[in-house]
Amino acid sequence: MRISKYQLSETIYLYTLVLILLAAIAYSGGRRHLFTKSDIEVVVTLESVQNIFPEANSFLKSSSNIIEVRSGEIEIGKALVSSDYVTDNIGYGGLVPILIGLDDKYNVEGISLLNNGETIDYLAYVTRGDFLQQWDNLSLREVKEQSVDGATGATMSSDAIIKGMKGTAAVFYNSPIDSWEKQPILSTIKDVIFLVVVLLSLLFAFGKAHKKLRPYYMVLVVIVVGIVLNKTLSIFLLYSWLLNGIPWVLNWQSVMLFVLAIGISFLGKRKYYCTYLCPMGALQELVNKVSPFKKKILPNTWKNLSIREAYLFFISAMLLFGFTPQLNHFEPFMVFSFRIASYGFFIAGGLIVILSLFFNKPYCTVCPTGCLMDTISYKKQALKNTEDGKK
Repeated sequence: MRISKYQLSETIYLYTLVLILLAAIAYSGGRRHLFTKSDIEVVVTLESVQNIFPEANSFLKSSSNIIEVRSGEIEIGKALVSSDYVTDNIGYGGLVPILIGLDDKYNVEGISLLNNGETIDYLAYVTRGDFLQQWDNLSLREVKEQSVDGATGATMSSDAIIKGMKGTAAVFYNSPIDSWEKQPILSTIKDVIFLVVVLLSLLFAFGKAHKKLRPYYMVLVVIVVGIVLNKTLSIFLLYSWLLNGIPWVLNWQSVMLFVLAIGISFLGKRKYYCTYLCPMGALQELVNKVSPFKKKILPNTWKNLSIREAYLFFISAMLLFGFTPQLNHFEPFMVFSFRIASYGFFIAGGLIVILSLFFNKPYCTVCPTGCLMDTISYKKQALKNTEDGKK
């Protein structure tokens, strides 16, 4: 494939502008260097202490990182902050620090989550059940060995909490931290199915699969990528990577989707992710196919201004100027997480389905993630009217 000098210079120029914008957003979010982030400030408040010890009215952290919890002049318990011991318990939105309450014999009194970058919806789901109570009354030594089930539907968040608990207990007693745990067979099966879906997407993208099979494949994308794994690329996900780094191991599926989306664009498939792997795009396409109505195209510009570009710019501007909105609420992708999604996501998802009966992929006209992927994906430029394109 021949690449003209004009095409190359335009690509470099566009990527430079995108990198400058991303660097500015990352700097405003706390990153101070290209490859490192400033130290994470974990704040322990009296309220977080009182979540475990309701009678507490003061606390004091000693030089050995043990917090003494007091009610008046009486010490009623102790507490440890997981980030003083481990910093690799990463969830969907970054580090998940934990306050671990202990009695005088170092048995667990309770757990309180400290400030973190996880979404409110995921944390509400994790905390409203009995997940955090699984360690109650265990000795700190037993915590490291205790087998604890994660919260189905919020795997990364719950795994981060489990890792923080076990890591803190291990470091506190100078014990080795388990670097590997046997992966459940169900997780292995999910990983294999995900790889099969990715392989099928490549076959469809490059015309190696029969087009009549595409509707069945779209159903598979909705179920596997959306409902089962919930690995949809989103502005929230990419922003958390920008601030906290890319979790190559913990969330390798999403990393693979992102790398493929950019890499395949150089082979002429610029909308590869949106067309073949986005569950929201697949859902809309399926509704389009079963709808008996003639499909129209929603207007995607207003006074020559692209609606989705304006939407992406609005989100970027908020981040650039220091606002910290719940980015997952700007997109409807959490509708695929049935256990976690609030009514607002179901309303948004229902509206998209209804619009898809009459319009061709209506959400795609405003999708900020799709806009960003289009922006950073490689574009094949026309050669006419350029010095290299003259015949």
